[in-house]
Amino acid sequence: MSGTTLARGEALMRSRLIQVESYRVKVDLTQGEELFHSHTEIEFSATDGAGTFIDLMPDELLRVKLNGQTIDVDSPVDGGRLWLDKLQPRNLLVVDGMFAYSRGGEGLKRTVDPSDGSVYVESMAFMAGARRMFAAFDQPDLKAQFTIEVVAPAEWVVISNEEETDRQGADAGTVLVRFAPTPRIPTYVVALLAGPFVGTRRIVETARGRVPLGVYTTSSNSPRLDAEAVLDLAYRGMTTLESLFATPFPFSKYDQVFGTGRGIGGMENAGAVLLGSGLLPEGSDSADQVAEREYVVLHELAHMWFGDFLTPAWWDDSWLNEAFATFLSHIVRARLGKPEEVWARFALYRKASALEADQLPDPHPIAPDHVPDLLVAAANFDVITYRKGAAVLRQLSVLVGEEHFFSAVRALLARHPFGTVTRAKFMTALEEQAGVALGTWAERWLRSPGVDVLAAAVDVDDDGRYRTVELRRAQSTALAEPRPHRVGVGLYTDTGGRLRRTSRAHVTLIGDHVEIPEFAGLPAADLVLIDDEDLAYARTLLDEEARDTLLAGLGRIDDPIALAVAARALKDATRNSEIPASRYVESALHALAANPPAAVQACLLEGVKHAIVEWAAPGNIPDLLDALVHSLPPQYGSMETQRAWLSTIARLATDTGNVGLLDVLAATSADAIVDRQVRWLIVQARSACGAIGREVIDAEFDAAPDPASAAEAATARALIPTAAAKAAAWTSALRADGIDPESRRGVITGFWSPRRTDLLGSYVARYFAALNEIWALDEGGPVATMATSGLFPRLPLPVVVELARKEAARPRPATQRRIIIEHAAALECAIGNRRVDAKASHKRPRPDPHHGRRPQQENSILKGRSCNAQQE
Repeated sequence: MSGTTLARGEALMRSRLIQVESYRVKVDLTQGEELFHSHTEIEFSATDGAGTFIDLMPDELLRVKLNGQTIDVDSPVDGGRLWLDKLQPRNLLVVDGMFAYSRGGEGLKRTVDPSDGSVYVESMAFMAGARRMFAAFDQPDLKAQFTIEVVAPAEWVVISNEEETDRQGADAGTVLVRFAPTPRIPTYVVALLAGPFVGTRRIVETARGRVPLGVYTTSSNSPRLDAEAVLDLAYRGMTTLESLFATPFPFSKYDQVFGTGRGIGGMENAGAVLLGSGLLPEGSDSADQVAEREYVVLHELAHMWFGDFLTPAWWDDSWLNEAFATFLSHIVRARLGKPEEVWARFALYRKASALEADQLPDPHPIAPDHVPDLLVAAANFDVITYRKGAAVLRQLSVLVGEEHFFSAVRALLARHPFGTVTRAKFMTALEEQAGVALGTWAERWLRSPGVDVLAAAVDVDDDGRYRTVELRRAQSTALAEPRPHRVGVGLYTDTGGRLRRTSRAHVTLIGDHVEIPEFAGLPAADLVLIDDEDLAYARTLLDEEARDTLLAGLGRIDDPIALAVAARALKDATRNSEIPASRYVESALHALAANPPAAVQACLLEGVKHAIVEWAAPGNIPDLLDALVHSLPPQYGSMETQRAWLSTIARLATDTGNVGLLDVLAATSADAIVDRQVRWLIVQARSACGAIGREVIDAEFDAAPDPASAAEAATARALIPTAAAKAAAWTSALRADGIDPESRRGVITGFWSPRRTDLLGSYVARYFAALNEIWALDEGGPVATMATSGLFPRLPLPVVVELARKEAARPRPATQRRIIIEHAAALECAIGNRRVDAKASHKRPRPDPHHGRRPQQENSILKGRSCNAQQE
C-alpha cells in the first residue's frame, strides 16, 4: 500500500471539512502498455477557507486547477497527496495525469492472456486503490456520485458501475464509452473492466423493476463458464435478499465478471462485481467447487446492500461488510435449497478456520475500537472478521430471533439509504426491534477477542442413567465477565451400528456451569455432543469417552450437521495435541470408508493430508501413506470421489516427495477422472519428486497456454527439487517487476515443497533477512502480503519459531507482524504434534471397506522412497 497511509484521525478531520458531491472521471486506455491518461473533475463543498488534501498517485501530474486557479505541479506529489488551500463553500477540482498500470493488485491492472495475446484491464480500487486511477478523497464515508467515461479499443467490451449510455468513435480504432451517473457510492467500489470479454445478459423482474443481469469472462476462459447457472443463481439470490431486506436491489444493473486473476475471490464493485477466474472449473465441476462459487457469487451480491448501499464509516466496522456478507450468503444458499449441506459446510470450513485463528496468539476482536490507519485495517480483513463475525451474527440472530434480527436490518437500510453505518447504529436498531439491551453482549462478543472452551461433565448412576449432565466453561477469554452462550447439546447412542440422536436440549451458559435438567434420568449415551446444531461459537473440549467414541465411529453419525460438528471437534483436538495425528488419520479414513456427504468427505481428506504432512511424526508417515492407499475407493465409485482422492494423493506426493505415490497415481489415474486441474496436480507431484524437469512442464503449459496454466506451470517449476530450481524460484518470487501476480503466486506456492531441510534449510535465514525487501514489493499491498505469508519457512524446526519471534518483536507493519506470529504459532503447534505422535503407540490402520477390491499396489512402494532429485 504505497504512499502515505491514511490515518483514522486524518479521515475524521477531512470528513468534517468537506462533503463530496460528484466525480466525473475520464480514463484513456489507448496510451500504451505502461501508462493511461486520467482526467478527474470533483465537485465538493467545504468549510470556507479550510485546507485539506486530495489522494492521487500519478506517474506524471499534468494539470491541476482548483476553482479555476492553476496549482503548481512541477514538484512531485508528496506521498500520494496534494494539498488544497483556501477552499470555498463550493469547489471544483480538475486533475489531469498519466497513471501507471498496476504491477500488483491495487489500481488499474493490465493483463495479457498468454493463450491468445488478448489484453484485459481490470480495476481494484480497494482499499486505497482509487488514487492509483484518478484523484480522489479516498476514504469510505466520503461517498459521491460518479460519472465514468472510457476511451478504449473499439472492439472491447467496457463495463463500469452503471449502464452504458453512449458509445462514439474517437480516433481510428478507438471508442469513447459513457456511463450513466451512479448513486452515492464509496471510492473503493468504483469499477472499470475492459477488454474482449465474452458474456451474456438477460433482463429480470425484481422489486426494483426490470434489471439487466450480465456475466462475462475472458475469451480463453469462456468454455469454463456456465453463464446460465451463474445468472440464475444471481437472480434467485437477488430476489431472496430483496425479500429479506424489504429493500429493492440498489443499482440499475448487475454485471459479474470472472476476470484474469485467480486468487482474488471477489470484489464488490457496485453493479459490476469482479470475480476470480479460479472459481471457474478447470474440468469437471465438483460439489466443493460449485459450493464455493455459489458462496462467493452470493457474498458479493449481498455486498450490494451491505458495503455499497450501506457503507461503514471507517474500517473499524469492516465486519458490517464482511461478516454480514458471509452470513447472508449462507442464509440465501440455505433458502435456495439443501440447508443441511450449506450449514455443514459452514461448520467445517468457515467456522472451523475462525476457531483455529482465534486460538492463535494476539487475535483481534471482530469489531475493534479505533482502527488507527489503513495498514491495521488491511490486517483485519481475515477469517476473524469474515468467518467468526458470521458465526457470531448467526448466534445473535438465534438469541434475539431471526425476525427481530432482520427487522433491525430493514430498519437500518431504510434509515440510511446510500449512507454510512456504524456498530452503534446497528446495535441501536437491533435493540429497538428486539426490545432487549445488547450493550453487554456487543462488548463481550464484538469488541473482545478469543474463544471460550466448553466441556460436558456427566454423573452416571449404577443403573447406567444420568444423575446430572452439566455444560461447563473449561476455559474462558480474559474478560471481567464471561460471555453468554446459547448452546444445543445432543445425546447420541449406537443404534444398529449408527450413532443417532436420542435427545437434545438447549441451555444458556452465563457463569462457569449450567445443569441440563432434561437429561436427568435418561440412559447414558455413547456421545454427548456440544453445539449439536452448530449455532454457538466455542471450542469443544472432548473428554476421553467422547474422543474414543468419535475416533472409533465418526463415520457412523447420521445427521450431516452433527457429523460436521464432530469432525471439526476431532480435528481441533488433534491440532491441540489432545489426539495423536496418526489416530486422527485412522479415524478419518474409517469415516471416509462410510461414504460421507461431499462436504464432510472433502474436509476429512484435507484433514488427512494436513495431519500427515504437518502433524504426524516423520517415522509414522510411511505407514499412514500406506493406510491411505489401502483406503482408496473402488474404481466403480463416483468420479467425483475418485478425483478427490487422486488430488489428495498428488498433493501428498508434492509435499512429502514420496516417489512411491507416483506409482499409485499412475495406477489410478484413469483418463475419465483426470481433468485439467488434477492433471496439473499430477505434473506438480512428479516435479516435486524429481521425476520430470522443465521441458516436460513447459510442454504441458504449451498444450493450453492460458493464465491458469501459467500459474500452475510456475508452481511446477518451483517444485523441482534442485538447488538451481529453488534459487531461480526465490529470485522470481522477490522480483520487483517483470512477473505477473498470478505467476508470482504460483512460484511462491511451490517453493517450500517438498519439505526437505537439506534443500531449503538455507532459505530460513534468507527469508527473515528479506522481510523488508518482501514488504517493499508493492509497499505493503496484496503482493507483499502474499509473499510474506507464502514464503514463510514451512520447515518444522524450533529455530524457525525462534527467528520468527525475534522478527515479530521488532517494529514491523501490523499485517506483516501478524502473518509472522500466526505462521510461527502454527509451526510450533506442528512441532508439538509431531512429538505427541512419536510418543503415542501407533497401530497402523488397515480398513478394508471394499471387501478385498483394493488397488493392486504393494506396501513396499511407499516405504523409504523419498524425493530423489534427478533433473533440472
